[in-house]
Amino acid sequence: MNGPDKHQRGVVTVAGAVFLIVVVLLMLLVALRMAASDMTDSALQNDGIDALFLAESGLQRAAYRYGAGTACTSLAPDGPVSFGRGTFTVQSAALVSGLCRVQVTGIVNVAAGKARRTVQADLRPGGGGGWAVGNGGTLLRWRNGSWNAVSSGTARDLNGLYCAAADDCWAVGAGVALHWNGTAWQTTNFGAFLRLNAVSCLPGNPNDCYMAADYGPYGLVLRRGPGGGWTIPAYTWNESYTDVTCATGTCFVTTNRGRVLRGTGTAWALENSGTSVSLNGVDCDPASGECWAVGDANHKDFMVDHRLGSWSPSALSLGNKASALRSVSCAAANDCWAVGDAITNGPPAGRGDVLLHWDGGAWVRVGPYTAIPDVSLFGLQCLSGSDCWAVGAGGTAVHWDGTGWSQYATPTTAQLNDVAFPPGSGGGGVTLVHWHEVVK
Repeated sequence: MNGPDKHQRGVVTVAGAVFLIVVVLLMLLVALRMAASDMTDSALQNDGIDALFLAESGLQRAAYRYGAGTACTSLAPDGPVSFGRGTFTVQSAALVSGLCRVQVTGIVNVAAGKARRTVQADLRPGGGGGWAVGNGGTLLRWRNGSWNAVSSGTARDLNGLYCAAADDCWAVGAGVALHWNGTAWQTTNFGAFLRLNAVSCLPGNPNDCYMAADYGPYGLVLRRGPGGGWTIPAYTWNESYTDVTCATGTCFVTTNRGRVLRGTGTAWALENSGTSVSLNGVDCDPASGECWAVGDANHKDFMVDHRLGSWSPSALSLGNKASALRSVSCAAANDCWAVGDAITNGPPAGRGDVLLHWDGGAWVRVGPYTAIPDVSLFGLQCLSGSDCWAVGAGGTAVHWDGTGWSQYATPTTAQLNDVAFPPGSGGGGVTLVHWHEVVK
């Protein structure tokens, strides 16, 4: 039998070659598709990582704004904000059990929306450092979002507190003054008969400080000048000096006879306020020079004295609830708070904590708040319109975040008399309590 001719053998060879080429091309096509799939998966993975980074960047922005004084509920909506390869949006923000719960979404490849990651975080106000003082030598420090007890080295009542800087604070009380240098509290004893009630320093000049004090029947102003020693530039007979503020560069000292001392250095003058009730607290807005002094009830209403060049008394019509006001603090001329003794009589709806707010036109009582105890409040400081602390009976500490007052736990049941944070510390500050990714 004759074999295939040359022509047939050539056709077989060509067919085999074509088959091999087709196989190779198919293999290449499969390889390219696999490579393309891997590249696509890798690109999507990178986009997902970037989207998570964007969400975290949005969370950082929200935390910064919260720490700078923006109210929690005002943090959202915010965005979309372009950043890097995509955008982030703060979608929601709400107060939950005293914490600010924020949800942020980051998106990469915005047109297609292929990479989208969402995170949720709880922010606690108060990352900065501050102090509170009280009876029996109680000394508390606010740090990393909680109040902690610190040894004061004394068992005497501590009444007043002032911080010129994070490493320069004064705490004063029954015959004792404590100074914080950033590392430790140093004690100066004045004797048991000298009661130190409050302390304040001139702005930007922590070497010129003033204390309001009693010594038996005398009211005294004590001054710590550049030399470091304490002198007595002013005093009166049969009068107690209750509070002092030097926020405007001029110091004002209130008395239990309704008068106000005004001055600095060795030059002081007494001013009448228009009332004879005890004035317990005073504060001024540095920008406007406007001051408020608050005091005891005159058997009718709350009493508030307002200074615009001169003092004039105001009786607040708040349901004829007699209650003494203990402290006042102003974040601005149109944004002040005052706190005082809890109302324990009258109709139940009017009882409870006393928190008054000034909006530039009127004083209004806010609350009572079910989230905080109905106790008397004695000390107050506002660092901004959304960052105020008040302290009082039973170790109570409450915080205003711009929308409401919330209670914070303290390690004491002693009466707290004053609270202070250094300038610029952001007494609220921000601590990240918890965060997680929201999987949708």
